[in-house]
Amino acid sequence: MQDKLLEPCIGSSEIGGRSLMVVRISITLPDNVAERLDEHVKRIGVASRSKVIADAIRAYLAERVLPKGDVFAVVVYAYNPARGDTVKRLIITQHRYHDEVAASAHVHASERECVEVAFFEGSTDRLSRLIGELERIPGVATVRIVLLRSLQPKK
Repeated sequence: MQDKLLEPCIGSSEIGGRSLMVVRISITLPDNVAERLDEHVKRIGVASRSKVIADAIRAYLAERVLPKGDVFAVVVYAYNPARGDTVKRLIITQHRYHDEVAASAHVHASERECVEVAFFEGSTDRLSRLIGELERIPGVATVRIVLLRSLQPKK
């Protein structure tokens, strides 16, 4: 019986008239996030949490799976400035990408949260590295990317 619980549940689902295979996974969420998710699912009347979570994952992948080449993007990240060496690590990271980040703006959203917007122009490889570095800094709560356009190679 125990082995059966560990096996992925594979089935099929229909989306947009196409039959797709589905795989059951397990995720762990903070209780307040799970409560908010349940409230949202109930309020909008979707069939399950899975639909909302699958939509969120699709949006995340659309934002993070970048085209090859050069891009112009806006990177938005929020962080707690009072947490450990978060600010110091952010400054070090920002300076490592000074060739790609043409400008940035900083806003104090609250006593415990700052938001920064960085205007990035460069290769998607460098953008992916920047995003990864920002996400690994303790105290950084969220990182979002808005890809504005792919750029033609500079001559």
